[in-house]
Amino acid sequence: MINKEGTITFSEACTILKKSKRTVSRYIKAGKLNPKKIKSRKGIEYRFDLTELESLRKPDTTGQMTRQINFDDKNNDTLILLKDTIRLLQKQLKAKDKQIANFQDRQREANYLLKGLQDKILLLEDKSKGKPEKVSQAVILPDLGVTLNQSSNWQRIASIPEEKFEEYIQDKKEISF
Repeated sequence: MINKEGTITFSEACTILKKSKRTVSRYIKAGKLNPKKIKSRKGIEYRFDLTELESLRKPDTTGQMTRQINFDDKNNDTLILLKDTIRLLQKQLKAKDKQIANFQDRQREANYLLKGLQDKILLLEDKSKGKPEKVSQAVILPDLGVTLNQSSNWQRIASIPEEKFEEYIQDKKEISF
């Protein structure tokens, strides 16, 4: 029965909708129903508008409940926001990929230069039979802040033919997408 405030109790709402208390609770949680919360001696009670219950009970022309349309609109707004966020993140990812590719190119160039420098040092040592030439002070890797392992790795990378190196980079880019 409708009380003097024009609202219906939780139990009456279950009867009108022909649904269990648990189902009506799920409707509330999902946002299909928006009852008023009223404090009473028993605690918090829900009060429903009859028109809201009627609109939920009656299917619209598509067979869906009319309250479901409002719920779907909220979901659509969320989906649009998520899609926009994904597009933004994809743009940022592409920019980072370009930065990484540029960094790899610069690193490869540095590897070539380092390999050439080491070759020249070895040639100078060979000319002087193991003794560094005193014409200029010899530069050694630790002076450049380069470890032996880094130097070895860079030399191996520098010895890879350009075509194979580019093919490897392209394969890794395709895998990352």
